[in-house]
Amino acid sequence: GWYTEVELNTPWIFETDVVKNNMTLYAKWIANDNTVKFETNKGTPVNDEIVATDQNVTKPNNPTKEGYVFDGWYTEVELNTPWIFETDVVKNNMTLYAKWIANDNTVKFETNKGTPVNDEIVATDQNVTKPNNPTKEGYVFDGWYTEVELNTPWIFETDVVKNNMTLYAKWIKKDVVIPEIPTAPNDKIDSGDTSNTVLYIFASMISLLLASIVISIKYKTKKA
Repeated sequence: GWYTEVELNTPWIFETDVVKNNMTLYAKWIANDNTVKFETNKGTPVNDEIVATDQNVTKPNNPTKEGYVFDGWYTEVELNTPWIFETDVVKNNMTLYAKWIANDNTVKFETNKGTPVNDEIVATDQNVTKPNNPTKEGYVFDGWYTEVELNTPWIFETDVVKNNMTLYAKWIKKDVVIPEIPTAPNDKIDSGDTSNTVLYIFASMISLLLASIVISIKYKTKKA
């Protein structure tokens, strides 16, 4: 309403009050109650506040979000203008938006006795760069897995990092084929054909040598 003095103590009654000289009437205002919402952008929830027009917002406890550091409240979705709780005042219903900074996470590669692979530093919710495959004597590399038990493969194209983590190499043992020692045909030995007999003995020696090499490799692989 309208009041007769700056202090707004005496209302002017239009139905009964009359003018006596030049005068000023003063408007009185009651502040609206405004709802201030907090959009945490996938962080822990923060309750709304009811704040009168031209009053400050009470600063809430900071929300949390796995893999991120909270970086303040902003006045728009684009997160360009920070809200200053000490000086900014509410004008109407509004929403404040949380800004987050992604942590840097260390991704380790456990090659399970294969050739080493360097760690990577990866921001939260980003992909890991696929490293060159490690090698291991006597084995074929079969991919990276998220746990020691090697049940869940890591998909480099779609999986994202949430915190410090280790990926584990899976290996498949190579099949080792031991060459057979050739058997000389009876008719050749009995015929007195010494050239074939010499060839047979030479082939047998080569086969035995190859067999001993393969057995040696298999033994070393088993020890590894």
